Amino acid sequence: MHCVPVAQFHQQNCRRQHQRDKVGRHHGPSARLPAIQQPQSHAQGEAGVHAQRNAAHVPGSEGMQGLGNKTQGGQAGCDIADQVSHGAIFEASQVWCGVGHYTGFMQFRAYTARGPAIVRRWVFFCLWGVMGAVWAQSPSLPAPVQRLRVAVVESAPPMSFRDAGGQLTGFSVDVGRALCAEMRVVCEFQPMRFAAIPEALKSGQVDFAAVSFLDTPERRAQMVLAQPYFRSVTLWLSAPGLQPGQTGTRVLVVKGSAQERFANRQGWTVVTVASHAELVPSLAAGRVDAAMIPMMTATHVLASPTVQALGWVQKVMSEPELGGSASFGISPARAELKPLMDAALDRLMRNGEYDRINSQYLPLRIY
Repeated sequence: MHCVPVAQFHQQNCRRQHQRDKVGRHHGPSARLPAIQQPQSHAQGEAGVHAQRNAAHVPGSEGMQGLGNKTQGGQAGCDIADQVSHGAIFEASQVWCGVGHYTGFMQFRAYTARGPAIVRRWVFFCLWGVMGAVWAQSPSLPAPVQRLRVAVVESAPPMSFRDAGGQLTGFSVDVGRALCAEMRVVCEFQPMRFAAIPEALKSGQVDFAAVSFLDTPERRAQMVLAQPYFRSVTLWLSAPGLQPGQTGTRVLVVKGSAQERFANRQGWTVVTVASHAELVPSLAAGRVDAAMIPMMTATHVLASPTVQALGWVQKVMSEPELGGSASFGISPARAELKPLMDAALDRLMRNGEYDRINSQYLPLRIY
């Protein structure tokens, strides 16, 4: 069985068939009619059927009256097809499935009511397939706007913090907003403690985190890492002459960070704070002898007059696990976001938006 939308069928066959019908009219009852007639509207199709039936019972009228109605109906069907092809109208009856002569909807109903079950199923699936083709060709409705839950920290300047008006801002926050705009999604930022974010990603509590994560085995076990958006190193801050790992040194780190994991593995005496905002007060209070801080956070800490008054020095730590590419984290439950976020970040870097955000918050290029 072959099913095609009416507009397509008419465009290919309607005019040609109409010409054949004209020849049949001139040559009288002896003209041979095609086995399958083009589709017609309800009224035209029914008129043709009744005309054929009437012609069959009127002596001498075989073919002439019926043929005339077929020709008239066929021409009208061509006109209707022109309207359908231009999107003016659509009638469910105008469907051709190779079932017989007249294939209007009313005739389908009358025919299938008398026919066996297999014919009814045949016609049903034919009509269903044509309607599916029409729907597939129709313009799709716009998809609903997707909403994403985005974890952020609110006390890690210049990466993520609240401004004087209480609004979330910072390099990572603005990159996250720009990604959402590029992906055309609505993002709801949810402030969290840094140490709680990996588990929130792993459990699906949030969709992604606009927070920098180094590429480590521990992180990959908790989340999917997006394309890196900057390169990071760790700075060692201490009094002059104090070296990492020196016995008795109390080292300040942020809880849940790569720096904390490294210091614990070395067996150092570790003092943790819950957020980056607590680094400067802890240094000023004299609670620690040194600090291990990501470079981006260190730009803010070192600018503090309190820290400058300590006279401490800084050095870059060369251990691989303390530096490298930093990425946003994605929930494993939303792994399909990775290619979308990666492509959006590429566009931000090409169109200059990334550089604009970089210059707004940081004194150096970081990618």
